[in-house]
Amino acid sequence: MDSLALAATASTPDGNPARRRILDFATERAHRLGVDGITIGTLAADLGMSKSGLFAHFGSKVALQAAIVSHATDEFLRKVAEPALSQPRGRSRLNTLLDAWLRYAEQPGGCFFLGACAELDGRSGAIRDQVGEFAEWWLGVLQEEIEAAVSQGELAPDVSPPELAFELHAFVMQANAGFQMFGDPAWLAHARKAIARRLNGVLPPAATVE
Repeated sequence: MDSLALAATASTPDGNPARRRILDFATERAHRLGVDGITIGTLAADLGMSKSGLFAHFGSKVALQAAIVSHATDEFLRKVAEPALSQPRGRSRLNTLLDAWLRYAEQPGGCFFLGACAELDGRSGAIRDQVGEFAEWWLGVLQEEIEAAVSQGELAPDVSPPELAFELHAFVMQANAGFQMFGDPAWLAHARKAIARRLNGVLPPAATVE
């Protein structure tokens, strides 16, 4: 199953232009302030709108935050998933996904979902579950592409896709955290080198350079 292609095809950005403009602004703020930092009151003040006007669009704080997570999902698919869909499944697509994900992490606030997972991991509720479902899906996408690479002979047959996906995810997660904390692009460069070294270390025997 090509989970990445299915998700990109099924993605339906908000069709209401006014709501979309609000969500563009709210999602950008959530990148930097966290999901829970966005409320009807604070967002209305930032936008120069009345609380009742914003309430008419979303109805509640939870509905607003759920819409922000959905909007961030569409953004992630557009910026990270879509550039990789032109690549054949397996190592080429995996490399493109990881590179696009690191570039996505360079924006102010970093990767929305890595930040949201860190913010919400000890909580409960609908927003935490929504973010967790996306994070689980994304790790599964990385695993699927590793499985495809193994089946096509691009990676060694004894590779454990769940373990390798975990390691690659960890490289990006640490780069995202370090870059956002210190503003030093070396964190992203370290991740790119670590990813390349790890993938080159699990090439099939025929591709091993003596």
